[in-house]
Amino acid sequence: MELIGREYLIDHCISALREHRRSEAFQEYVTDALMYLGEAVANALGGSYIPSRFGDLFDDTPKDERTADEIALDIIKRAGLQVR
Repeated sequence: MELIGREYLIDHCISALREHRRSEAFQEYVTDALMYLGEAVANALGGSYIPSRFGDLFDDTPKDERTADEIALDIIKRAGLQVR
C-alpha cells in the first residue's frame, strides 16, 4: 500500500465503481429500449411480447408484503417509541 499510495488506491476504486455503474446503467437502458421496441412491434402486428424487464427476471430479493401502517408500527416498536 505504501508503494502505490493510499490516495491513488481510493481514487482508483472510486473511478472503477463509477465506470461500473455507468456500464450497468447503459446496459439497462439498452435492454429496456429493446423491450419497448419489441412491445411496439408486437402491438402493431398483433403479436405477443415479454411483459417483464430483463433485470426483474433475476431480482431474487424478498418482497415485503406488509402494508405501510404495519411497517411503520414495526419500526416504532423496534425503536421503543410510544405513539400518543
